[in-house]
Parts: sequence; C-alpha cells; structure tokens
Amino acid sequence: MLKLNENKISLFLILIAMLLLIVSSGYCEAKYKFNAIADEAIWGETGLILQTFESGVKYLSDGDIDIKMFPAGEWGTGEEAGLQSLQLGTLDIVVTMSANLGLYTDALYVFDIPFMFKNLVDAMLFTFASTTEHTPLVKKLLEKASEESGIIVLSMAPMGRRDIFSNKPINSIKDLKGIKIRTMASPIQVDAFNFMGAIATPLPYSECFTALQLKTVDAAENSPAAYTMMKFIEPAPYYFGSDHYSSVVGIAMSKKSWDSLPKAYQNVIRQAAVGAMNVSSIWSLGSADYSLNGEVKNGAKAIVMITPEEKLELRKTVLPKLLDKYGKTIDMDILKTLAEGDKVIADWLEENK
Repeated sequence: MLKLNENKISLFLILIAMLLLIVSSGYCEAKYKFNAIADEAIWGETGLILQTFESGVKYLSDGDIDIKMFPAGEWGTGEEAGLQSLQLGTLDIVVTMSANLGLYTDALYVFDIPFMFKNLVDAMLFTFASTTEHTPLVKKLLEKASEESGIIVLSMAPMGRRDIFSNKPINSIKDLKGIKIRTMASPIQVDAFNFMGAIATPLPYSECFTALQLKTVDAAENSPAAYTMMKFIEPAPYYFGSDHYSSVVGIAMSKKSWDSLPKAYQNVIRQAAVGAMNVSSIWSLGSADYSLNGEVKNGAKAIVMITPEEKLELRKTVLPKLLDKYGKTIDMDILKTLAEGDKVIADWLEENK
C-alpha cells in the first residue's frame, strides 16, 4: 500500500488550503468596484455619510458592490473638482453640498437658499417620506437635477445648522456689514451673504483654513461640528450663531458608473444612499447642540448666539430678496407647500401672484 511521509502530507494539505483560499476569494470578489470621496475625515459629517453609505451598499448587495472610501482629501481633490470628475467619468461617487451642484443645475435651489426652512425638522419632513424613501416632490427634484447636470443625484438631506466664525468679534447681525466671508461658489450663497451686508468671497473648501489664517478672509461659515473637527477654531476663535442655513448634503454618482449597473444594483445603490442620508440627517439633530455645548464652548474665545427675534429679522431681510432672484426656478407646488406653515414665504407669494 502506498504510504505518504509526514512532509508530503503537510505539503499536500498546504496546497489544498491554498487552492481553497483562491477559489473562495474568487467567489467573494466584488462584481462592481467604485471609488468615493468626501472632504471631511471619516468622523466628520461627510465622512460619516460615506461610511454609512459604503456599509449599506455592501450589505444590500451581499458584497457584490465594493466602494473604496477616500475621505479628507485622500483622493487628491475636493468635492467641487470631484463633481467635474463625475461628469468626465473619471471618478465614481462624491459626497457633496447641494450648493456645489448648483453650478450644474438649478433644480435643487430650494435646498440652496439660506433661511428657506424655519428649522431642521421642517427641512427633514419636506425631504423624507420614510427612512429609505424621499417625498414625491424631492424625487422629482432629484430626477430633474440628474437630467440637467449629467450626474446621477442619488439622495439629498439637510444636515443641521450652519453658523459664522471669524478672526474678529461679531456681536450682532449689524456687525456682519463689511465682513469678508468665505462662501461656497454657489451664486445663491454669494448673494445671501451680500444681502446680509457681508462681502462674500467664494473659495474652495480646502483653502478655507489657510484663508482665515492669512486673513485673506475675516470669516467663514459651516456647522458647529465642522468648526471643531476641521480646526477652524484656531484661526477663527469668534463664533457667531447665525443659524442662517441648514446644510444640505447629497450623494452623487457618475452617469458612466451608474449605467454600468443592472437595474437591481441601481436600486441597491439608491436605497443605500437615501438610507445613509436619512440616518445622517437624524444624527445631525443632536450633533449641533453637542458641539456647541462642548468643544465650541470650551475652545472659542467668544460665542454670540442670535435671538429668535434677530433671526426672524435677518430672515425677513434676506429670504424675500433671494426669492425675488431665484424664486421662479423653484416649482410653485414646492413654494405653496412651504408657505402653508411659513408666513415669510406666504407673504412673498401673495406679493408675487
């Protein structure tokens, strides 16, 4: 009877194990692989969205779709340039502010206009019908935005308040006059801050810290969490709680990448995107208060929060001017829906019948 010595048996078992590993890894190999970027670190707002989206896609596709994450500029470019790459088909997915998409489509202007929503909860109720589905109005907006931009806009969601921080004290809304403030490149954002009396200065997000440090700008604006996470507290230690805007963030995909997927996998991608944005939007409800009462309070030189009366005054000053300029691009059904519980919008509609 043929006998194998121990060395040959060991070698045989090792070869079998290697073969099984190769075969099993073949079965586990993802069918589709995509690259996705976000401007912030994995624990920042857009980084968390990216993580949630990636894990949702992997779970819902049973591992058939793999998304490689590049947070905090690891891809080598920010979300503004990333959107250009989506159009060219050289990048697959970008987590981005809706205002950046405003350069490619006006379909999302309702999300871009500061003071459009009275608060974050109102914005969320307008956006979501359930945890994994947008309202019919928002679905219509995303479809239009995708058609106009040539980029598949998978999902959008409000992500909490944005405030102003500066390298000089701001004690009231009157002090905004003449302040040179970094804004996103969106024309709406530029107009909004100019209407507030400030001097809007569009700059890429990646240049914001240096611009504050070198005093190229006096101020910038973002969420309380981004203020501390991105270390803006160092060059801009004066915090002014203007609550002028609810950040609206979305997940966008290259049409080339989207078209490479069968319908079933497209549904998986969209469901994961809406779910990730919904969870992140809910998270943002508590994030602002936590940051304001924690790191912002402990690290800023001064914190000034405007009163509800001051916010209403600012809203009455700025929002009608923005609607005068951009209101015609917003679907009338949307404006009528928002006007039902909002006197500022209702009054504007009445004056502009």
